[in-house]
Amino acid sequence: MAFVVLICLLSYLILRVTQKKYVTVNDRYVIIQLKPKFLSKIKVYNVQDIDQIYVYKNPNGSYWDVKMILNEGKGQKHVKLTTLNSASKAKFLEQEIEQHLQIQDVVVPEES
Repeated sequence: MAFVVLICLLSYLILRVTQKKYVTVNDRYVIIQLKPKFLSKIKVYNVQDIDQIYVYKNPNGSYWDVKMILNEGKGQKHVKLTTLNSASKAKFLEQEIEQHLQIQDVVVPEES
């Protein structure tokens, strides 16, 4: 029994390490999906609900998160799009998404 649990745990860890995150942005939706899909679901967000895109420096290391602020009925929600290991790549991705969605860049208090 312990052997089966160990094999399942190792398989899960290997799949998580080899997973890639794909962010698709079109005129109507922002879609986030992990491939290969293993115990994860596709996340779809309506473009009309997006208030801002920003870059946040992760305090645990030298990684930058590209996040978006969503307007919801109960307030706002911060959602991580992806994590990158370069500040310039993260800033470039933020600017490209904002330009595509025609969002005015505003400084967010959490932004790096």
